[in-house]
Amino acid sequence: MSKHQIEIKLTVTGSQVNLYLVNDSELSQLMSNSELEDPEPYYEIIQSDGYQIYSGIDPIDGDTSIEILVDGDPIDLDGYSLADFEEEANEFRSKFKNKMIRNSENGRWLEGDIPKDMHALVVREYFKHATASVTFESKKAVYASDFELIISSTDSPSDFSEVTYHADILPTECDLVGIVFDGVEAEPELYIDNFKAQEFFLFVRDAAGKLKLTKANIE
Repeated sequence: MSKHQIEIKLTVTGSQVNLYLVNDSELSQLMSNSELEDPEPYYEIIQSDGYQIYSGIDPIDGDTSIEILVDGDPIDLDGYSLADFEEEANEFRSKFKNKMIRNSENGRWLEGDIPKDMHALVVREYFKHATASVTFESKKAVYASDFELIISSTDSPSDFSEVTYHADILPTECDLVGIVFDGVEAEPELYIDNFKAQEFFLFVRDAAGKLKLTKANIE
């Protein structure tokens, strides 16, 4: 029996959020640089590779559309819904085969601590159009309810969450970090046509060691 070729396509409008650790020397350069009429880009100063806090893909509350293709033919997902737990999806699976995509109960949390001697620069980049896709293979018939979405909650007790979600920088609490089919997990990677704008948020540790949002002209 030949295998079915499966592709899940995501189309997204919104923003991505990344975090960069900043040491004291880089902070001094950023602050001095911010006073210039034509400041250097932040990535010319900061050596950190950065951490992606929010991919931009939120199938629950965000502006994200999902398309599932089997051998090039789309599954009708008109009016589909997300099941909160696998048990709920299994209960209604026979009735709503192509109207339900499972939201995994094995969700994740935004993790990451900022060292006590470091500061943080959060960059939010807005885009009008972006796409992502993942592919799988299957020998059996394929239904929307066969897929499981792995969602990461950005609302957590971590430092990364403190300077993003709890600072009201993130657009949503949910971030899609994986799609599972038949026990295989794939991570969707977003391809962005172009960015519309950027916002910068610099968090500096005060004398008590607390991270405080600080004004700075960053490019």
